[in-house]
Amino acid sequence: MNEQNESNKNLLSLKETNLQLNYKIDLTINKLDKINEQLTTNPQQSITNN
Repeated sequence: MNEQNESNKNLLSLKETNLQLNYKIDLTINKLDKINEQLTTNPQQSITNN
């Protein structure tokens, strides 16, 4: 049963890591969307790091 508990803890840890990575991916996609929108609207303008 101890091995099962350890396995469950590891799985929960992986799920937590997965959630954190998904959140970071979402933030990155949002930033890229904003950059893409800027480029589409003003192709000559330099990109600001917002």
